[in-house]
Amino acid sequence: MPNTFEVESLILSDYFTQDINGKSVLAGIYGSELVFAALPPVMPLLIFTVTLKPVENSFEAEIRFSGPKTKPLVIFDATFSVQGQPTQFTRVIFNIQLPYLHFDGPGTYTIEVGAKGKKPHFHKQLNFVVGTGNVTLPGTISVGLRYIAESATVKFSMGSVA
Repeated sequence: MPNTFEVESLILSDYFTQDINGKSVLAGIYGSELVFAALPPVMPLLIFTVTLKPVENSFEAEIRFSGPKTKPLVIFDATFSVQGQPTQFTRVIFNIQLPYLHFDGPGTYTIEVGAKGKKPHFHKQLNFVVGTGNVTLPGTISVGLRYIAESATVKFSMGSVA
């Protein structure tokens, strides 16, 4: 049986809010590392922002967050329902706040998402580090502007688009 949804993104951050138009605003986004200055590792607030693309109009999802010793640290169960049949543009975006999450300590943590009661079909791993973390870039990034609509006005200042 095919999956009832696809995971488009799963972002961990320190802060979440939503503006008056419903747009999500995240701060303190984590890449592949969770960095703590010292032990014991307790996260005052950790936000999971998940974007799902439904294939069916209702489905149940399960999100598991596991540590190297504790499997799992947290399990989320969610039931979703969208009006009508989902289109290619239908998305379900939700935010989960976890206050005072206690971690096992350094090591690899795993986030798995799947239909409730079935084998997960999305996996994300995070490395837990004590100290300063790895903020170096092992390569180069080059970004160029290729197209601007005729009606757009673009000003460049300090390497950013204003």
